[in-house]
Amino acid sequence: ILLLFMLDLSAQPPGYGYKRLITVDATQVMGGSPLSNFPVMVRFMGATADPDLQTSINGGHVENANGYDIIFTSDEAGTVLLDHQIEYYDGAAGEYVAWVRIPSLSHLTDTDFYMWYGNCAVSTDPSTTSVWNANYDAVYFLHDDFLDATSNNRDGTNNGSTDLSPALIGDGQRFGVNDYVQIPSSSISLTQGTVSIWAYAASFSGTEQYIYGHTSNPSGFSDRLQIYTDDGAGGLDLGFGNNHNLEQGFYTLNTGEWYYITLTWDASDVFVYVNGNLE
Repeated sequence: ILLLFMLDLSAQPPGYGYKRLITVDATQVMGGSPLSNFPVMVRFMGATADPDLQTSINGGHVENANGYDIIFTSDEAGTVLLDHQIEYYDGAAGEYVAWVRIPSLSHLTDTDFYMWYGNCAVSTDPSTTSVWNANYDAVYFLHDDFLDATSNNRDGTNNGSTDLSPALIGDGQRFGVNDYVQIPSSSISLTQGTVSIWAYAASFSGTEQYIYGHTSNPSGFSDRLQIYTDDGAGGLDLGFGNNHNLEQGFYTLNTGEWYYITLTWDASDVFVYVNGNLE
């Protein structure tokens, strides 16, 4: 989703010295009806890092070293706060990533909201798990930690992976042979669900390289939910139910590229999307 930014130094709520208008381009919103309680990512990283978002000690306008005095509202007067969750902040570089819950996101008209900062009185983290509604079982940012960003507390356990900084959005994890992050599976069902992952391959081998894998019985490998490659050439395979090779080589990944891969299913059908396209 494309976000447009504009600096505005007019009226602000008490204590905040700066604000920005953020506009979500309606043409970037898919669907035939407004999206409800949609988490929008606000990202200033790398080439888009902003000197204004550096801490004041570094010449910027953010007062808290953790970026806690950055907030969001739906109105220009700054009276209607929007839930948000900080994913990453570097006050020396002016880098910031947060997820903001937008109550209604239209595909017909642009959606405006406001980013406020520059309040020396703020010292507590404004992040809230309510950014992710009850339909989210778990969200993992993988900033060298494996905490669930939702209120469900389905934290993961690392087995060998190491920090990758930078990755695509913020940090990520680098996985070698036999490295993985294990997450709780109590809420996973073959009846209905969706798993979405950003993935990047440095190389491919002729053995299984799992992007995501689940079985309810490891010794028998039943109740599969698997996205993986195993041909040494990046051919994407799907395992589902009790069928390991349900579909093979239906899409070819390249090395050195980020891919957004989504597996979604219900009781009768299973679909895989790569970068938003049904494959």
